[in-house]
Amino acid sequence: MSTKPVQNGEPPAPRARWPKLALLAVGALALIATALVFYWDARGKDGLTRELELWRESGDPYLELESRPATALPEEFQRWFDAFDQPPCDTANEGLDAAEIAALPACAQPFADAGIDEFQFTRCAFDELRDPSSASSLDACERALIEAHCARALDCAAGVRAARELAAIPGTTLLRGGRTLDEVPLSLELRTMVRASGIALCVTRYRLLHGDFDEALEFSRDGFEIARVASGAPLLIGHQEWLLAVDRALDGFQELLHALPAGTDLTWFETELARLDVRAQLAASVRSERLAGRHTLEGLRRPERGDDLDFLSHDRSRFLVLQFLSHSQALYLGAYRRAIAHVDSPTWREPPTEPIYVRASWPFGRYTELAAAFIPLFDREIDRTVRLEARIELARAAIVNHRDGTAAARAWLAGRTDPFSGKPLRSRVDPDGVLVMWSVGADRVDGGAPRRPPGCVDWPEHDLDWLASER
Repeated sequence: MSTKPVQNGEPPAPRARWPKLALLAVGALALIATALVFYWDARGKDGLTRELELWRESGDPYLELESRPATALPEEFQRWFDAFDQPPCDTANEGLDAAEIAALPACAQPFADAGIDEFQFTRCAFDELRDPSSASSLDACERALIEAHCARALDCAAGVRAARELAAIPGTTLLRGGRTLDEVPLSLELRTMVRASGIALCVTRYRLLHGDFDEALEFSRDGFEIARVASGAPLLIGHQEWLLAVDRALDGFQELLHALPAGTDLTWFETELARLDVRAQLAASVRSERLAGRHTLEGLRRPERGDDLDFLSHDRSRFLVLQFLSHSQALYLGAYRRAIAHVDSPTWREPPTEPIYVRASWPFGRYTELAAAFIPLFDREIDRTVRLEARIELARAAIVNHRDGTAAARAWLAGRTDPFSGKPLRSRVDPDGVLVMWSVGADRVDGGAPRRPPGCVDWPEHDLDWLASER
């Protein structure tokens, strides 16, 4: 060991060792972090391998779509969609403008008094149609608003009727070829389909106002035909649009039943409602979403998807997000495996008791949160689906009421299960001769189905009800 000579009779200052120790500590931490990254990467790859094996063992028919060549949306569907993207059909469901409102003198003062916009006021008028008591006593303003709002839809009636010539959208063929979520056709077309279902509802209302019950009946059927076409749409967005299309068809059918004379043949509607299988629709959409979402996550490895990766990474290290992509995919597939198991279980109508998406643990969990961007709120999807199932049951009871009378309808309801509660569906007859049938709704609490008061009031949904005239 060398020492410096003593100067001025003083010993040399000791050499500081902390920089070297700090450097060694940093190096050790870097090695530990690197080892952890490789360890987590290996865990992610093992997890992904296990999830893919479980997927293959499940016998999911959607897996075989990966090896089939991609196909486009058939031309007949594209032509039908295009018809609703042209004037006047592209604006047929929009609210009235200032000039149209000014042409309705009976409504000018109510607008000013209510202090609300046209959309809200028209929505209130539409709500009046759900109650047979108020539907039979619309005032001049309400009739004028509904007629003006729905008159523009008449020019699109032929396109609505053309839905009867179409098969269901071939959703599985649109998933072929390893398509990602944004590569599956129909994203814009589904919004067009919702517009078409709104047009069918409007034409039904217009015909009812003018007492043309036969035509109203046919356009109510067209609403269900549009929903049938939408039933083949893939992905969860396709399921959501199908739910909305059926919901609108049920709205028109409910309003129609108030006005139809006794003895009207409703066999087609009875058969169609019995055919609808909401659980099968939800299961198919979840399976298709899993497939396309898996391709989306895997596709983020491609250099041309760098912008998408940057967007999804937010403020996190792009390198680490990409390094843990296998782990993110494993989390994603695990969430969908649990979601599908829940949908296939006898208790599928209940919210899952265990989390569908299980977050990764410390220390690199935040870099695997990429999967969370592709996981929907399954509780909400289940409640929306069960809500439609309950409405379908109430619609079938309304047909029994129209055909066989109120006593038969109430007996039928007592033998049917409320999808939300597992108990019989409820009913009563109010003093004004209105049969109130209801499900407890998504909160699973029976609120007694209070009826909406007359006028334009803010009235949140208490229970899921269906009103009909006593017969």
